[in-house]
Amino acid sequence: AVDTQAVVDRSHQLFPTLTEQQIGRMRPFAQERRYAAGDLLFEAGATGAGLFVVLDGEVAITRRNGLGADVPLVTQGA
Repeated sequence: AVDTQAVVDRSHQLFPTLTEQQIGRMRPFAQERRYAAGDLLFEAGATGAGLFVVLDGEVAITRRNGLGADVPLVTQGA
């Protein structure tokens, strides 16, 4: 089971706000992509693509419960 309170309490560590300078230093090593609302970026248990930096919009982190419903854990945005 996922302790959703632990995820919320540590959100400042998991999803920091980057400065323009920090983003600029990352750009040479990154590939900018655009996603439509509702697109799946990754799934729990699957091999990750690496790091996602949200420049515009927001991302909802959810977890599927035993009944197949998506349960919101946190929403982060630019």
